[in-house]
Amino acid sequence: MDLLVSGLTPDGGVFRVNDNGCERLDTTPTMGMAQTDRGLFCARLGFKEARVDRLEGGRVAESWLVPGGAHPHDVTLDRGALAVTDTLHDRIVWLDLDDGSVLDQWQATELGDAWHVNTLLPGDDRLYATHFGRFDGNRGWFGHGPERKGELIEVSGDGPVVLRGLSAPHSPRRFGDNWLIVNTFEGALSLVAPDSSRLVDVVLGGWPVGLALVDGVAWVGVGDSHRLPSSLPPHGCTPGKLVGVSTKTWKVVAEVPLPFSGVYAVQAFEL
Repeated sequence: MDLLVSGLTPDGGVFRVNDNGCERLDTTPTMGMAQTDRGLFCARLGFKEARVDRLEGGRVAESWLVPGGAHPHDVTLDRGALAVTDTLHDRIVWLDLDDGSVLDQWQATELGDAWHVNTLLPGDDRLYATHFGRFDGNRGWFGHGPERKGELIEVSGDGPVVLRGLSAPHSPRRFGDNWLIVNTFEGALSLVAPDSSRLVDVVLGGWPVGLALVDGVAWVGVGDSHRLPSSLPPHGCTPGKLVGVSTKTWKVVAEVPLPFSGVYAVQAFEL
């Protein structure tokens, strides 16, 4: 196990977690991350505008602001550009890797944070994204977690549906012909068929976000991160953890405590 993990709470930042322990590489609250040959791109919290930092050698080499953006949830390489979710505006923006200028954008709605577009996955010459549901107003998703209105979509046009019936979904990953999805509201890692039927639900509890597949184990971040509204399951300010689930037996095989409460991204360490 050698993982890169982000924490979005004030005690968070960027961490490397392996058999030697947990090393804090950066102290700025962070959501999504993208490991590239140019360094590590991080979607940052705590700023008035959506900010993406490029870390190199453990230091901030560049900072880019997404014009008109706020609260970026994820960042990923996509067809030669850097895709960033501007979650408070249901928008995805593509930035030039050389200077951070805006190349293109896709917007689900003009209603603010109606769908809560969050995590991204590139693949098959397209970009996929998760969202909480096709609601009609800002924060329309609030309180609707049990209704399984979330989707995995293709980022194009009106957002063609790939999977439906999800519950505050995050962190999609391909798994053979199926998908692994973190159904965050249900506190579960789910194996989902292409027709959206649930094949396996592994209940982890807490508020899980972040997923990495390493050597037959699905590592999921489980934390207490979002200062959640009262309509969501209760969470205290407890330390986060990584939970390892065997992709053969779908049983929990490991738990690794983390020194911060709000886990967001989990990736195999590649830098």
